[in-house]
Amino acid sequence: AVNAGKEVTVHEKSINKHGWKGFGYIVIDPETGAGAYLIEGSGNGAWLAGLIFGVLLGLEFSIFVASAALAAIGPSIVIALVSALAIVITTAIAAVVLHSYQLDKKAGECFLGGLAFGLNSAALKVPAIIMLLLNIFIETSIETRGWQACSRE
Repeated sequence: AVNAGKEVTVHEKSINKHGWKGFGYIVIDPETGAGAYLIEGSGNGAWLAGLIFGVLLGLEFSIFVASAALAAIGPSIVIALVSALAIVITTAIAAVVLHSYQLDKKAGECFLGGLAFGLNSAALKVPAIIMLLLNIFIETSIETRGWQACSRE
């Protein structure tokens, strides 16, 4: 990260938790002010972040599909528009998070693994076929990791 022009702050003491020992550090981009707290050698948080974004996107997409189907009733068109906006915002935030994992391949794979799992599990079976196809696309076209692989090492 330092070689890429980022400012890195490392804590004085290591983290000792459940037999794992490592360091946490903060990486800040001085040009944009964006930063992240990273834990050395662990992608478990990335998988959880992906899961959260996947669940949010799955729920938002389910609400959108359900409300769009009921749009003929009237007020549900507002719900469809709001949920469509929420999908766009959540996707943009997830893209920024994924971009921050560019330098850490393992964390990026863990994030995508959690995202795929969250999308598939939170779809509420309204657009189940769409979510299944999206999950198959993510799992087969992009290298991902499951939660067990992300919590090791």
